[in-house]
Amino acid sequence: MILALFFWLGFARAGVSEAAAVKQVSAGSNYSLAVKTDGTVWAWGYNTRGQLGDGTGTTRYTPAQVSGLTGVAAVAAGYYNNLALKTESRNQITPIGISYPAAGRKEGL
Repeated sequence: MILALFFWLGFARAGVSEAAAVKQVSAGSNYSLAVKTDGTVWAWGYNTRGQLGDGTGTTRYTPAQVSGLTGVAAVAAGYYNNLALKTESRNQITPIGISYPAAGRKEGL
């Protein structure tokens, strides 16, 4: 219920009238991702580790499209990392934003 409220408020604040065109939402740690029916990904919330995929650490209070990421079927938001499943190849998974490694592990492992 809280995720749904955060989702609708986020799109309403952005003036995005196409909220009905959203086919999937995933919640991470204080941020959310949405996939629209056109295959674009939108992100908003805290961005302390670059998890929104916009190349910054800036918190976004309204949904912003993740640049360069289209043709997405679904997203999965984690604590500080995300994955996108592409529609053209159901076995292609693309990371979104910066991955935050677990304690004692190096990035990329």
